[in-house]
Amino acid sequence: MAEHPKPRTEDELLAAIRDALAHDLPAGADPDNLDRDTLSSHYAASAEALVTCALAAFEYAAHHGAVTGFQGSWALMQILWRGNGWDDPGLVIRATDSLYPQYPTPGVKATQWAESDEVRRWLRDRARELLATRDDPLLAEAVRDHWQALAASDVPDAEPEGTHR
Repeated sequence: MAEHPKPRTEDELLAAIRDALAHDLPAGADPDNLDRDTLSSHYAASAEALVTCALAAFEYAAHHGAVTGFQGSWALMQILWRGNGWDDPGLVIRATDSLYPQYPTPGVKATQWAESDEVRRWLRDRARELLATRDDPLLAEAVRDHWQALAASDVPDAEPEGTHR
């Protein structure tokens, strides 16, 4: 995995961003008429530049905010979720965890997560919402049936915050 810049000053941050964005098209290239190789190269470089710029800004802000590792990890997950417009629960599985016996294997971890009350409750509630708000004649019958099964699932409601069993 490529190293990314870790700027500590505004000048270093701006330099990192300028470097990342210096992937201009070849001289004389017509942006509306690119050959496959140039388009592919530019496409990949543009995406990589976006990652590099975001990470440089993240590193700069983390350094100046005295952010802990936990806070930084949480913030990166928020960037992933918010950046994609996701509002559902999710799970990140790393193969590295399988190297240590105290962690469940990725398949077991995914199954445990997917079968958790939190996820089942979210699926039930989202299915109910979709059934109440989507009147789509083109919706596949199998999808509607699946939503109905999820909406009818028997999962306990969440306990109010501050209560413990």
